[in-house]
Amino acid sequence: MDIIGSFREKARGKNLSVVLPEGRDERIIKAARILKDEDIARPIVLGKPEQLEAAREKAGVSLDGIEIINPKESDRLEFYSERYSDQREGISVDVARRIVVKPLFYGGMMVACGDADTAVGGVASATTTLIQAGVLTVGLVPGIKTPSSYFLMVIPSFLGEKDKAFIYADCAVNVDPSAEQLADIALASAVSARRLLGQEPRVALLSFSTKGSGAGASVDKVREALQIARQREPGLAIDGEFQADSAIIPRVAAKKVKGESAVAGEANVIIFPDLNSGNIAYKLTQYMADAQAIGPFLQGFAKPITDLSRGATVDDIVATVILTLGQLLESTARKMKVLVINAGSSSVKYHLYRMPQAEILAGGFVERIGEEISELSHFYNGKSHTAPAKIESVEEAMELILQTLADEEVGVLQQISEIDAVGHRVVHGGEEFTGSVVIDEKVIASIEKFADLAPLHNPPNLAGIRAAQRHLPNTVQVACFDTAFHATIPKVAYMYALPYELYEKYGIRRYGFHGISHRYVARRAAAIMGRGKYDINAITCHLGNGCSITAVKNGRSIDTSMGLTPLEGVPMGTRSGDLDPAILFYLADKGYSAEDLKNLCNTKSGLLGISCVSNDVRNLEELAAKGHALAQLAIDVFCYRIKKYIGAYAAVLDTVDAVVFTGGIGENAVSLREKICNAATQIGVQLDYAANKMVIAKEAQVSTKDSQVKVFVIPTNEQAAIANDTYELARRHTANCLEEATASGQGNPE
Repeated sequence: MDIIGSFREKARGKNLSVVLPEGRDERIIKAARILKDEDIARPIVLGKPEQLEAAREKAGVSLDGIEIINPKESDRLEFYSERYSDQREGISVDVARRIVVKPLFYGGMMVACGDADTAVGGVASATTTLIQAGVLTVGLVPGIKTPSSYFLMVIPSFLGEKDKAFIYADCAVNVDPSAEQLADIALASAVSARRLLGQEPRVALLSFSTKGSGAGASVDKVREALQIARQREPGLAIDGEFQADSAIIPRVAAKKVKGESAVAGEANVIIFPDLNSGNIAYKLTQYMADAQAIGPFLQGFAKPITDLSRGATVDDIVATVILTLGQLLESTARKMKVLVINAGSSSVKYHLYRMPQAEILAGGFVERIGEEISELSHFYNGKSHTAPAKIESVEEAMELILQTLADEEVGVLQQISEIDAVGHRVVHGGEEFTGSVVIDEKVIASIEKFADLAPLHNPPNLAGIRAAQRHLPNTVQVACFDTAFHATIPKVAYMYALPYELYEKYGIRRYGFHGISHRYVARRAAAIMGRGKYDINAITCHLGNGCSITAVKNGRSIDTSMGLTPLEGVPMGTRSGDLDPAILFYLADKGYSAEDLKNLCNTKSGLLGISCVSNDVRNLEELAAKGHALAQLAIDVFCYRIKKYIGAYAAVLDTVDAVVFTGGIGENAVSLREKICNAATQIGVQLDYAANKMVIAKEAQVSTKDSQVKVFVIPTNEQAAIANDTYELARRHTANCLEEATASGQGNPE
């Protein structure tokens, strides 16, 4: 059983990131070099520059291509400090900053905030310090109050079986666990066994007694732990109390264990009653049976945080990273059915995914809500189904969608309870949300609060949430905000030059929109270029009937063209985009009402307003080819304004790696892409004209191979991004993990 070799191949090329907080140690530097060179992981090494350089010299290797972060100088320190402060009652941002700047805590916050997949440390730190950092940053799995550890023991030959693998726990953390803690250790070890061994766990709780052959306080503790574990996970194969031989030797179990047991003689997960026995047992097994002892691994955390022994070799570090990533890959393999909802005022769009494969099981939309005749369009198994209906509200549309998904003839579900999670697109999240969140009453209150800023979008979004909650009351609901990706825009970019009190009183500032799309295409561009999601500077152009341009630095939005509302920015199908505000005052003096001006800017301007004939680029291109001057002018103004934004954002970014086109126009309008790129040669864009002409609504590079700035066409897939966020939040419930950790009685370090 070459577990390490197997997981090495699974991890290779996946671009998973691992934080190594102890960059001052030369072993970490050597391990990082191996991980990078063998494409096992994307290492992120933390440390002060002088310490890293000293370690690099000792290691005798290069740090080229390895991401280096000095927490004290990081542009994410303030964000992590605020996040830590928010999650820890009574901790100020200043105190949080002094905590988070420590490498172990900084690495934990990277994992907690999704900026890294895992963290591995301990070669220069005590296990207790690493555990404390893990509990206070990523938190514990809901229901688990006790972090613990295990060793993977691989015995070369055991009862005729080659390379027999066992999980031994706890061998490094809990000295004398209580019955409740022992149950925690057993349940966490079962999860680890599923992920690491690829087998159903058979968990044995060890003692000096087998099923009543002995008595005493320690035996009582094991029996109590068994009852607690069975109550918490009734379907788990767990039994005890067992002596070691009756747990793993079938012939001994047959003699000592009376009655049926799914575990006796067949255990692959061994739970020791205390640290003393666990530590002795793993060392005896290691040296007397010539077993490979890999670990200790920490378990019970909401996201993977792994310990290393202080005597770990470079090979040990690499192996630990590989196995940690392997478990991460296995943990994401749990299949879920995720329903994605995009509820608008006159339509509701839906997609049902099987995750994590991102396989679309069904999809469709209900349109013309509130009109005399509405219609459902449903797509499933390569077939389609349409049905007229009288739909008066989003609530009724949701009911029809759920009925259709479970319909005997056209449905793909036996019952709607098969839906594991529902992800909702929400347009406006204000300043409160920096990412997708599990919905609770506080989240709903915030969505209601921001309805003033998105009156056409947030109310129907909320109606979709309410309807889903009513029909699926026990299903996790997740809100994915269009504004969230832009939460990283600095104040200098989001403030308007208006009286500051308007920001304080009414929240008037730049928020930005299309964030789900911009995030998706920026990360796809990074992946295409073989980079991590935070290792790209890009200008993303979402061009459709609504248009926005975003400057993405180190994978994060730092500026965007839309503002307080989706009206600002480049000209759009019917929206004006940027204009002199005095124009509106002038027209008001001419008799235009506020409602007239709102309609003028939102529904009568943009491409339609200039051309006087159409808001559709396809129509405008046809008319322009026939000599229609205003159609040509509309196209020219549109491309000119986009060129201005690209140039401005190139200046803001300093270095541009890629320009990305997406949306209906960006993905399909070949001649407009050419016109825009021809005007961007000064920033390093060299368009491949032949390639560009061949690319319509598909992912491809359309710049030349030697173009300094790459140009991509990437069809946006907002529903897939929502499905992925929903899957991750539903699977891990990370939003509540820190609160769970607080409830476990862990204190604050300072």
